[in-house]
Amino acid sequence: MLGGLRIVETANWISGPLAGRMLADLGADVIKVEQPPKGDGMRAYGRKVDGTGVHAFNVNHGKRSVMMDLTTELGRSEFLQLIATADVLIENWRIGVADRLGLTEEVLQQANPRLIRLVISGFGPTGPRSTQPVYDQLIQAWSGLAHANGRGGDPSFILSPIIDKETATFSALSILAALRARDRDGVGSRVDVSMLDVSAFMNFPDMLDAHTFLDHIPSAPPMSQLRTEMLKTADGFLTVAPASGSQLKRCLNAVGHPEWLDLLRSIDDAAESHNAFHNMMESALVAQPTTHWLIVFGEADVPVAPVLSFEQHLVDPQVVASDTYEDLTSDPHGRIRRVRFPIRVDGERLPSSPMSPVPGSSSLAAILHSNSNIAQQD
Repeated sequence: MLGGLRIVETANWISGPLAGRMLADLGADVIKVEQPPKGDGMRAYGRKVDGTGVHAFNVNHGKRSVMMDLTTELGRSEFLQLIATADVLIENWRIGVADRLGLTEEVLQQANPRLIRLVISGFGPTGPRSTQPVYDQLIQAWSGLAHANGRGGDPSFILSPIIDKETATFSALSILAALRARDRDGVGSRVDVSMLDVSAFMNFPDMLDAHTFLDHIPSAPPMSQLRTEMLKTADGFLTVAPASGSQLKRCLNAVGHPEWLDLLRSIDDAAESHNAFHNMMESALVAQPTTHWLIVFGEADVPVAPVLSFEQHLVDPQVVASDTYEDLTSDPHGRIRRVRFPIRVDGERLPSSPMSPVPGSSSLAAILHSNSNIAQQD
């Protein structure tokens, strides 16, 4: 879908590389520029297989990798040759690093006036913390997410780097919007994506509902007052989520306690009502195994799900039927599982992109002599 589009990515870790992988899955030619001798710092992070960091492997599929030392004149000269052929540059250096390297806005525009420059940072280009180092969990703390995610009074991080992933998604979306504007106006632009702003945007619709209508006293309870929705059964956990009055009635009937409906309706406090419902449900669910309740709630048309492990998720019949993952073979690692890009076009999954590259496996000469791209077209 993005065939003919060339993206240069100098980004490290997750946010920028995952954005690049999304666009590579959609068909863009993504050139990952890595600093010698070891490349992206993410390659040394987390669990390793035969010396390959699995996290970095998973976010760099579909790309080509070239080594360039941007602290040298030669490296910068080669980089600008590459930029001249590109449509997009993705970077997530700390604010000010690009200028110190001599890769200022003016230098990049002179090399390629049609370049879209996507700049990911923790706090954006201005403000008292704009130049500070930052990672996902720091933004979870700064944005209120860790506080809101706490239960029992203590704040808690979401274990997955959710802000990095959300930032990657907004970055890919912003690149496509900037390319559309370039198609219309004929010139490139700089687009800044702040991790703090992304977290605020994603928190706001529901988690800041008590802070929306400013002339009204907040009434929504803090999430820390709410008990978990994970309910114990005789042999595991499930979550049940009636979203309407009719679903709630069917849910209570399914567990044999229709009388609980009047009791719940008599509770005015939102947090107390939430907790009472889940306490009641768990008192009934612990009597039977999870499979029993899945059948019972399924027959009653009540939204329900078992709490699966990743191992169980991978063999879930719906996942298998949806072809969510693909198994491939790659030297030297043998069989590889990879998640597919989560869309279908005209009912079909997108073609598989190439495997994650070895650092520096492509040469600048080969890249410059490869197919032309949108930036070079009239």
